[in-house]
Parts: sequence; C-alpha cells; structure tokens
Amino acid sequence: MTRKFLIVTALVAGVAATAEAQICAGTAPFTAGKMRVGASAEFPEGFKTYGGDFAWGLQSGAYVGASLHRLTIDDTDLNALRFGGNAGYEMRFESMPKLRLCPVASFGYMNGPDAGTANTTIMDYSLGAAVGTVLPASDNVAIVPSATLAWTGERAEIEQGGGSISGSESWMQARLSAGIVFNRAITIAPVVTIPFSDEGGDTRFGFAASYNFGRSGGVVQQGGKKGNRRR
Repeated sequence: MTRKFLIVTALVAGVAATAEAQICAGTAPFTAGKMRVGASAEFPEGFKTYGGDFAWGLQSGAYVGASLHRLTIDDTDLNALRFGGNAGYEMRFESMPKLRLCPVASFGYMNGPDAGTANTTIMDYSLGAAVGTVLPASDNVAIVPSATLAWTGERAEIEQGGGSISGSESWMQARLSAGIVFNRAITIAPVVTIPFSDEGGDTRFGFAASYNFGRSGGVVQQGGKKGNRRR
C-alpha cells in the first residue's frame, strides 16, 4: 500500500464532503427548497474528481443525502466510482440568529482504481462540524461563507492472485467555502480543502454548484428571514 495510492483515495473522500450541509456548507438553505441536486469537482495535480449528489432537508433541521463521484488518474486508464451517504442536523442560536452550526457525518464505498488483475475497494468515513452564515448582497444575491472541520478516515484493500493487502489512514482536515446564492435557490461556490497531515494529501481547490427545489409554504429571504409566497 503506497502513500500515493492512499492520497488518491483521500481525494474522493474529500470532494464528497462538499455535499454534506446547507448554510453550514455554503449553499442555499433547505427552507428555500427541501430538495437539492448538485455537482462538485476538484482538479489536483495528477488527478480529477467529479460527481453529483442529492439531498433532502426535513423541517426538524435534519437532512440526509446521497452522492456518486468518479475519480480518474491523469495519463492512465485508471478510474474509480464512489457511492456515498451523508447526514447532518442544523442548529440555530437565539443569541446569533444568522449563524448555523451542523454536526455532519458521511460514509462512502469506492470500487477501484483497479490495475491489471488487482481489485481495489476503499471505505471512507468522516465526522465533524460545520458552521456558516448568510451575508445579503442584494435582493437576489447572498454570500454564504462556511467552514468545516472533520476527522476523516479510510481503509483500502487490494486483492490479487488469491491474496490481499490492506491499509488504513486517518487525518483532520478543514474545508472552506464561499457560496454565492442567486434567487434564493442556485448556488455556485469555490471550495478549498486543507488536510492537516500528509495522509490527506496536499491542499486542493475545486467548485460546487447546486439547485434547491420543492418549496413548501414559505421561502427564506437572502437575509435569512422567512416570507410567504404570493398565491
């Protein structure tokens, strides 16, 4: 199990975290649309990761989501698919009404990258907390900065010729995002992921985009207040 191989798997674990939360992750809130579809990607040196996700927010503040991401290694035909799930809970504070705090968790299973007759599987997981807020820029535009701190781990196994080898790593990492929300539902956000140890690889840059839909009785204004829709 080489360090480079574990860094490849860490990239997928990191990019999948972009779908975990709402205001806490720099996106439009679920009160602007209880369902969300999104896409995200990162382009570190030598690799590419990209994929999509779907999330559902509940009135209680809890939310769940699922994702599918693909990893490719430059100048090779090696690739892998990751299936993931995530959940969280949004908390508000009367003393800081615009601030949102979310405990978050995710789990993923990746098949590949396979080389020759070697079959590779990877499981990853993360536990952490995210914080975010809404800064109105105009009636139809808001900035949603956020920061996430998470403990991330993974276990990889390679099977070949009747034998197998395995390895595991864990590390802390931060994720910073500044979502730009248009018309209370469309979000475009630059994202930077900063691992705090070599196991998580280098600092990575990427982007995420999402769209909220399925509105209920009210919507959240860009400043965070709920208003009634006209009938």
